[in-house]
Amino acid sequence: MHRQLSMGNAMILPFPSARERIGRRIQRRMHQAERHCQRQIVVSRVDGETSMDWSLTMEILGESGTLNVIHIGHDDVLLDWRAAGTGLAS
Repeated sequence: MHRQLSMGNAMILPFPSARERIGRRIQRRMHQAERHCQRQIVVSRVDGETSMDWSLTMEILGESGTLNVIHIGHDDVLLDWRAAGTGLAS
C-alpha cells in the first residue's frame, strides 16, 4: 500500500506499482465473470507488463489459496476459483 504524499495543500497519490495494476486488472475481470455466474477466466500478460512482474503476481495469486492458477502458455493463465484448494470444480 502506498502513502499519500503532501505538497503544500495538494495531496499527490502515487501511481500504483506494476504488480498492483496487474492485480487490479485481474480483479476487474474476475468481478465481470462473476456477474455472469462464471468462476474461471483466462488472463494474458499485456504489453507494458514485464515477465518478472507477471510471474511474481501469478506466484502470489497461486499462494493465496483462493485461486487455482493454471499456466496455459508463457504469458497466459487460467484462473479458477470455483473450488480452489480442493482440486474439485463444483
